[in-house]
Amino acid sequence: KILAICDTMRDEFVEILGMDKNKVELVYNPIDLEAIRKKAENIDKKYENYLKQDYFLQVSRLTEQKQPEHLVDIYYKLKQRGIKEKLYFIGNGEKVELIKQKIKEYKLENDVFLLGQMENPYPFFKNAKLFVHTAKYEGLPTVLIESMTFGIPVVAYDCPTGPKDILGENSEYGKLVPLNDKDKFVLDILELENREKYRYYCEKALNRAKDFSIESNRNKLKELLENLVFE
Repeated sequence: KILAICDTMRDEFVEILGMDKNKVELVYNPIDLEAIRKKAENIDKKYENYLKQDYFLQVSRLTEQKQPEHLVDIYYKLKQRGIKEKLYFIGNGEKVELIKQKIKEYKLENDVFLLGQMENPYPFFKNAKLFVHTAKYEGLPTVLIESMTFGIPVVAYDCPTGPKDILGENSEYGKLVPLNDKDKFVLDILELENREKYRYYCEKALNRAKDFSIESNRNKLKELLENLVFE
C-alpha cells in the first residue's frame, strides 16, 4: 500500500503515476488536538495586549511560496470597506521587507503587525477572528487545521494541494478562494462579517478538525494494517 496525506495527492498517484487505485490509501498526518489546546492556555505576557485585539491571523514562513504580501493587498481593500480588525503575521522569511514596504505604502502601520517567529503561536490561533492563507502551493497545510481546532474559520486560496482537502471542494468547512483572486478573497471575508454565517463556519471548522485527530487516523491506520494482515 501507498499512503497519501490528502485526496488530491491520492488522485495524482493514480492519474499521473498510473498506480493501482486499490493500492493507494488516504491517511491524514495526525494532529494532537488536545496538546494544541493546552498550549493555547500558556500565554506569554509580552503578547497579552495583541491578544486583546480583534485580528485576522497568518502563521507561516514569509516566503515566495506563501505569498504573504497578497494578504496586505487584501487587507488594504478590506480597510477601505470598513474592516476594524488588525492583521497579524507570525513567521519570518525573505518577504518581510516587501511586507514592510507595503505596510508603509498603504499607511497601515497601526493595523498590520509582523510578530516574527515564536515558540508557541497557539494563543494567537485560539483568539483570532479568522485565519487567512494565500499560498500558491501546499502539501497539507497544518496551520489551517490548527486554526480549525479552536473553531476559527479559515479563508484560503484554492492552491494545489491541501486547502481543498481540508475546507471542502465547495467551501463546506471554510471559504475556498480561487487562486490569486484577491477581490474574491475580500468578498468572502466580508461575507463572514454576517454573524450567522460566521457561527456556521465556526461550528463546521471545529467538527472538521476532528477528522485530522490522532484518534481518527490511528483507527484508519489500524484498520488498514489489519486488512493487510488478513489479505
